[in-house]
Amino acid sequence: MAGAWGEMALRVLWVWLILCAFWFSPALGAEPPSWWASLSATDRYGVQGDLILLGFYDGFVDGQYGPQTEGALKRFQLSTGDSERVPSQTTLGRLRQEAQQEFERMGMQLERFPQEGVAAYVPRNVLTVRTEGEGGVSFATDDGSMVMYLTGYDNPAGSGSLEQRAVELLRPSYNRTVTYKSIKPDRIVVSGRQAGDAYYSVLTADGDKIIGVSVIWGNEYASLGAITATFAASYSGRAEYFEENPTEVSTGLAALEGERIGRFILPKDEPKVIVLAGDIATGAMLDLRRALKARPDATTLLLDSIGGSVNEGLLLAHAVADRGLATYVPADAGCYSACAYVFFAGKARAADGSLGVHQIYGDGVSVSDAQAVLSDVLDALAEFDVPQAVISAMLRTRPDQMHVFTDDEKDLLQLNRGSIDRANLAAPEGASGGLTVMRKNSTAEDLASQRTERILTVREPTKWADLMLTNGFTARMVEAITPAILGQYPSATLPAGARMRILFGASRTSEVLIPYRVSLYTHDQDSGEDRHMATVALTDRGSYVAGAEPRRIDFPTEDLPPSMGGKSNRAKSN
Repeated sequence: MAGAWGEMALRVLWVWLILCAFWFSPALGAEPPSWWASLSATDRYGVQGDLILLGFYDGFVDGQYGPQTEGALKRFQLSTGDSERVPSQTTLGRLRQEAQQEFERMGMQLERFPQEGVAAYVPRNVLTVRTEGEGGVSFATDDGSMVMYLTGYDNPAGSGSLEQRAVELLRPSYNRTVTYKSIKPDRIVVSGRQAGDAYYSVLTADGDKIIGVSVIWGNEYASLGAITATFAASYSGRAEYFEENPTEVSTGLAALEGERIGRFILPKDEPKVIVLAGDIATGAMLDLRRALKARPDATTLLLDSIGGSVNEGLLLAHAVADRGLATYVPADAGCYSACAYVFFAGKARAADGSLGVHQIYGDGVSVSDAQAVLSDVLDALAEFDVPQAVISAMLRTRPDQMHVFTDDEKDLLQLNRGSIDRANLAAPEGASGGLTVMRKNSTAEDLASQRTERILTVREPTKWADLMLTNGFTARMVEAITPAILGQYPSATLPAGARMRILFGASRTSEVLIPYRVSLYTHDQDSGEDRHMATVALTDRGSYVAGAEPRRIDFPTEDLPPSMGGKSNRAKSN
């Protein structure tokens, strides 16, 4: 009988092991799952970094989906009660939020050692004592029970410096034992015990520099020490790799002067204003918290964003609501997609610029995940007292299109509410209100990196597609724009005197200027008016959709055909 029970137990054990292998490990050499592949590289790195901060992952942040990453995700899922094979968008959003809270609780700060040109993230709420020495800098607790060392060494080509440092790390010692080592051409990792304490050291070769991070901790810091070491190992490197104030911007308000924290700007002369100028990506919520910490008296959030991550947008929205911030979209700015959630969360809110919504989307996301995210969105909009007509417009508008609310709709639906002191929120010259009108013979090299406009005037009947191709649009862009244009202006040809108004901005992936918006106007010779016929704008998904007419400007008249006169004409809506 005992033998039968033993055999049964053995079978149960084998079944359990097989299930665990199926649950926790991908097939050898298998492609990463589609949901992981659908994430941006930034989001994949972010998930691994978040798992480190919460103690679920002890590998390097490399964006690769392997057994360690999958196992860490499954453990986090189980901790939240999510038993699905694929983590839901709600679960990933919770991971991001909890990791951001941990990041803030630890006081993670980027610390530089200029003498050696290296930098790393350090939990300064814990390691409060900083000491600089020859070749490096240390950070320690008040009692010295946990210490982190950041060092930098020269690594001349062919010098073998990394190998020499490895010899020192692995050299036997009476009070040190090595329990793990990994030696690769560009990285060496060693961990073990030293005089009763745990230690972790990593050396990384990067060109002519070797970056060293070592952490030693006593038993009372067992969990925090391991997290600090693993996180710093991935988030350390040459100092020039860590830019505190990114210069890559792509929106009108991004030209504002002031301290930059991610996509947020703290305008120099506006102590109660914070500006969101750019797409909403992973880490935006953490950036907002830093901005609020740097500007605790802020009362208003200015918005100029094409949208981005739904989960991150919802986190921002709830933070805005909890803080009681007002939200404002200035004229010539735009707030689309996930940015709209942030706008609606404002205690007081006003949109003088464009406000657009559409359905949520996510490549590779299951129907159940999409439904869960949609439920979160609808709950948030209900909490913010958003009219049902707005929600209906969002649900009716396909992801590759955008419903941009007209001024009449804003008034009818009472999208603006409360009191906003617009006079004190006017964008300074050079920001969204100071767009430069360029002549048609200007080139991209002449334009500044902020948003810039170019006005083209047609002297004789011309196909608008040909005009676009010779002024910054690729053939693929024109193909994508065509349906949106024809839906408003059902002709392939612009008549003599017509205007094409193109808004250019910096690409998020290169220094090349790309067209963000294009508007068409026809000139009426009898009245002398330029009438708006169509506008298309670039969405956060990279497609062009019908957009609202931009703010009116005075068009130049010298390029008009002689038969049409030469006085300045105010653009008017059709």
